[in-house]
Amino acid sequence: MALAASGNLRPWVGSAVVHGLAVAALALAAIQWRTDPPPPQLAIEGNVVRYEDLPSSVQAGKAMREPTPVVPVKQALPPAPKPESEPQLEARPAPAVLEQQAQQQAQARAEAEARAEATAERRREEQAQAEATKARATAALAARKQAEADGKRKQEETRKQEGGRRSSNRPSRKRLRAQQS
Repeated sequence: MALAASGNLRPWVGSAVVHGLAVAALALAAIQWRTDPPPPQLAIEGNVVRYEDLPSSVQAGKAMREPTPVVPVKQALPPAPKPESEPQLEARPAPAVLEQQAQQQAQARAEAEARAEATAERRREEQAQAEATKARATAALAARKQAEADGKRKQEETRKQEGGRRSSNRPSRKRLRAQQS
């Protein structure tokens, strides 16, 4: 009888062990969950600081008081004597130098305009040459097409003439059919 009873208890014992392990795993997870996470690394002005090294007020989350700025006492200084300034003469270039500079600037402007005109003229000539080349190519193409068309027309005329000669020598299909019926 003991043997029969042990056979019925076996599934109950297995189930109890599995449930016990599940409860133990949940309890272990709950204990681990309650532990505080490791303190975060802080960086103050580029320097890494450990959380434990911070003052207790900062660890508690309280704002730090700003130190009161110390205002230095200004002593009244006697006004410095102003040095007498000598009138400075503005350095003006001589009229001959100014005239020479004006001539150089005018000459540079004239050269720039001449270069611009030469460039524009060169572009116009290149454009005219390109247009002339295009016109020649178009004319050559038209002439070639005309020659081809003339050649085809002549070939057709010769075929018609030969076809007319052949038809007189040989009876056409219509004539043959008419003769057969």
